[in-house]
Amino acid sequence: MATHKVSELDGAMLDRAVAIALGWCECATPDRPHEGPLCWQFGPDSNFHIIKKKQWRPHADWGQAGPLIERERIAVSPNGTGRWAATCPCEGAQFSTASGARPLIAALRAFVESRLGEEIELP
Repeated sequence: MATHKVSELDGAMLDRAVAIALGWCECATPDRPHEGPLCWQFGPDSNFHIIKKKQWRPHADWGQAGPLIERERIAVSPNGTGRWAATCPCEGAQFSTASGARPLIAALRAFVESRLGEEIELP
């Protein structure tokens, strides 16, 4: 495990951090040792669910990230420098702002930081 700055996460690392911030844990079983890089099980407060047919890629998929952005009321706007800024009031978590090269990256970084802080341990 290594410590990563949330403000620098992108791609699969950001996807993994979002899943952790949602309270999911990575799952594997003997008959399904690994279905792609991300096969997730909801935490103890939710029902069991595995994303089987489609990889968890919210950093690139509005269909996956959009409901999260809407539910958490994350505001995203261009910041005037060719990048995007996001603000996450995220109920039950700390207020957070983040930036990114694309709207989804900024929004997801703000979400992760609001739940887990400025740094996160990831493999």
